[in-house]
Amino acid sequence: MRLAALFLGFALAGTALAGGSTLLIYDSPSKPFSLQNEIEPLAILLARFDPTIERRMGSEVRLADMEKAARIVVAGMGAFPAISAPCLEYLEKTKKPLVGVGAAATLAIPGSPRPSKPSVSLPKGQLVYLGREWPAQVDPYFPAVVDSSLILARIHGANGEKPLCWRSGNRLGFAALPTAPPLSMVFSDAVMDLFTPGVSTAPGILFIVRDFNPSCSPESFRRLVDYFSHDRIPFAVTAQMRDLPEGTTPMPREEFLAALQYAEMHGGRIFIRGGEGLKDAETFAPVKPCGIEEPAQPDPTAIQIGQPTFARTPDDSSSPFFIHAPMRLAGGGWLWPANVRGGLDGDLVTSIRTQVRDIIPFRGAVAGVVIPAWLPFQSMRALADAARSPGIALIDPLTAVPEPLSQHQP
Repeated sequence: MRLAALFLGFALAGTALAGGSTLLIYDSPSKPFSLQNEIEPLAILLARFDPTIERRMGSEVRLADMEKAARIVVAGMGAFPAISAPCLEYLEKTKKPLVGVGAAATLAIPGSPRPSKPSVSLPKGQLVYLGREWPAQVDPYFPAVVDSSLILARIHGANGEKPLCWRSGNRLGFAALPTAPPLSMVFSDAVMDLFTPGVSTAPGILFIVRDFNPSCSPESFRRLVDYFSHDRIPFAVTAQMRDLPEGTTPMPREEFLAALQYAEMHGGRIFIRGGEGLKDAETFAPVKPCGIEEPAQPDPTAIQIGQPTFARTPDDSSSPFFIHAPMRLAGGGWLWPANVRGGLDGDLVTSIRTQVRDIIPFRGAVAGVVIPAWLPFQSMRALADAARSPGIALIDPLTAVPEPLSQHQP
């Protein structure tokens, strides 16, 4: 048996782009009077389609940069970027896929003035897209006058209906900053049509039994494995093989490894956390520990599970960023999202069901349902049953995509 460690690539073949790179032009990393990093989330969203993102400040971009790029994204965090006249003329005439974000959304409106109108705040409204609605706060929002036939997404609020996202030929406009859901999910879905036309990938669910370690109950874990195996449900297991803190009574190491092997024999795909855990991987024969869960030093050629991270302000440590679909990594690997998690308070089952239903309307979306391995079996089963209730296809991370090249291959 081999140690399967593949990431959610269900929609990966459909979102992969061939040739060229994506040029991201911006006015500033942050909106006015803020230290918040808004460029990094945008780059993360674009990495769903292309891991090669070339970034340029508006004042630094050159005509050669635009000519070399296969796709161009222009983002105005607070104002339209200070682009030279020749570059602006190129943007006006180009037939390449072009996305305007924030203050640059007017690039998708033929003949619209540059810059756009000053931004406003929409503190409370409903985002309407694909016949679905999500509560949304939009700050900043960049007003635009758009032909109603071009509008893809709208914001309904106290002051009426406002265009959020629209498409005009090879141009897409997005009149906000897509730094969090649901704005980020709508932006990503709309960009998919522009960057990968004709692709329509169904959503799916990936079950992630997280953090199985020697302090967990092997009996509860095996019962969950039997539950998945009985219903032919694919699942991933993230495992810690490190020593536990003093005072913890762990199961014997042989029993822990035997439980992982049992899961593998019954369809589980084992992701080993980085570091000391890899030294025990030879227990599985033959071995292929290419799946890593949130490693300290990510391997861009491997399959990973978790959330991308970035520093939200200059002095902050990295924070997780929500993604709703698999993300391409620079070395050819993929990152599966672990984006559906239950809190310790409130109705856990209802929360899981709501989170899944918010994600699955989008093409190629993956609800990565995290089931803590330390929960009692009945609680773990209740979470799985709740996530399955919408009837969405279940994804096997081993067979969803071709294997990536990995430095961990034997």
